[in-house]
Amino acid sequence: MAGIDGERQRPALGIVADDLTGAGDSAVKFAEAGWTCEIALADVPALAPGTAVALVTDARSMSDADASGRTRAAVETLANSGTDLQYLKIDSTLRGTVSAQIGGALEALSARAPDAFALVCPAYPAMGRTVECGRLLVHGEAAVGRHGEAPAVPGAVSVTLGDAAPAREADRLRALARESRVLLLDAASDADLDRVAAVAEELGPSVLLVGSAGLAAALARRHAGCSVAPGAPTALQTRSAEGGSIVVAVSSTHPVSASQVAALGSHVVVITAPAEDVLVDGVRSERAAAANVAEAVEVALAAGGVRALVLVGGDGALAVLARLGAHGVRVGSAVVEGVPAGTVRGGALDGLTVVTKSGGFGHPGTLRDVIDRLEASDHPMKKRTE
Repeated sequence: MAGIDGERQRPALGIVADDLTGAGDSAVKFAEAGWTCEIALADVPALAPGTAVALVTDARSMSDADASGRTRAAVETLANSGTDLQYLKIDSTLRGTVSAQIGGALEALSARAPDAFALVCPAYPAMGRTVECGRLLVHGEAAVGRHGEAPAVPGAVSVTLGDAAPAREADRLRALARESRVLLLDAASDADLDRVAAVAEELGPSVLLVGSAGLAAALARRHAGCSVAPGAPTALQTRSAEGGSIVVAVSSTHPVSASQVAALGSHVVVITAPAEDVLVDGVRSERAAAANVAEAVEVALAAGGVRALVLVGGDGALAVLARLGAHGVRVGSAVVEGVPAGTVRGGALDGLTVVTKSGGFGHPGTLRDVIDRLEASDHPMKKRTE
């Protein structure tokens, strides 16, 4: 979009994410490229160019009907707030109600653009997730879903972009979209994702971009040279407790989370939900685990001396922030790849540094790396707020 004297400005951006950690790992890509980004947990204000807001639908574990409706409502909310561009953030391994979310988002977008269709690309090459010949691969191996089958996007047409100019490729995709409103694009590198972002820009408001943090990063790079709107909000200041504890709150039961917690030192306060305490009809309840973790975090914060909060698992992260009355999280920068840091806005946590991480994300030393960066004098949040 054009700004002063015809100079391009960053658009007002809306992100719809199916869990809180996903909202953070996509929003941080735009924050690092110059947008003022916030994960909104309360009302969404009117957006100016160069600002971005992420809404969390919590749709990943919902029924298809609920996931579709929640996603449709989020897209409508962001559109009414003045977004120029919307991004639907899904899991990079296609977990959850992906098709239902796409359907709900397209329903909302079609009210403004009747020919709307979705470009889906969950690839995140930096984390080993690629899409090749319509197949999702993780470190070169076929991804496997919860029930043992390869995850898929039902009804999607698989597409590989060619070397033609973006405008020509956009015309080809429009033609394909007459057969299917959902196109699954191959991408095995960041250069492939950059090509997807360039073609999407040619398609304009009729396209819904759907992907993980990988495609979000490509979209952010596409607008990196744009100007910032005058009067754009500045970063929040962090609240610090020098020498205080770093609290790691883990609601995820993913084996990756367990290995990461095991690698932490004893000087870190770790909060988890014991399996026996969160059984519902004999089965572990993720929501019960999240509620228990949130209650324990509230107790830890009341005792004081907390320097930063690391939330592992989307359900728990949302439960903690909601319990303590947060209005949102101002997203700053990544502590390590795929793990964003920010500052809490509103409630009992106002101004506190918070890090969010998906439970299944990273290697066994990822949480240890996060703690090391937070303890270092030059960690990213200090750089942004001093």
